[in-house]
Amino acid sequence: MVTDRFRPLKALRLSQIMAMARKAAAKRPADLEVMLHCWGEALRRHSDLTVMMELRSLFDQVKVIEPQRFKRRGVEPADWFLDAYETARLLSKGSAKRGIYRVYVLLLRGYPGGGEGAPALYVGESHLKAQARLAQHLDGINHSRAVQRFGVAALPSFTPQLTDLSRDDSKRLEAELADALRSTLSRFRLSPSRVQGGH
Repeated sequence: MVTDRFRPLKALRLSQIMAMARKAAAKRPADLEVMLHCWGEALRRHSDLTVMMELRSLFDQVKVIEPQRFKRRGVEPADWFLDAYETARLLSKGSAKRGIYRVYVLLLRGYPGGGEGAPALYVGESHLKAQARLAQHLDGINHSRAVQRFGVAALPSFTPQLTDLSRDDSKRLEAELADALRSTLSRFRLSPSRVQGGH
């Protein structure tokens, strides 16, 4: 269960959360990270069916980057999003040596073996920020096939503490984060394949 410390929208009224979700959905491409935080907070509050249906309809209508890669429009919301967020935020870099690398997390709309649509995550490490790295994956530059096929958004809020790392430490923390996320998603009875990367 997610602790209050890892609920960034906890202090907002539900009407503010809904307004934030509508604004995020209206962007081109949609701000999926904000939408998923809104979804997660509405779930934690056990919001009524009308609210959840409106949020769900926003996910069904969003535009994502390079939609020609996908057969259908929309994104499936992830009920496990805040749990994964908390897992990522709890990972400390400890006594890592200082450097120029960082660990990043991307949102996938599908995963190998699972087909299109099911939300999944990719964990990587780079000297670039998550959004720039996503663009490279999509352009086929030092890319993961899973991200090139299914990548839809960067999730920079997951790893702000995992920056300024040496290359060795970024590789180690990338693997640790991927393992921790797989463990978290297993509590939802989801396949470990829902977390890609983390080599």
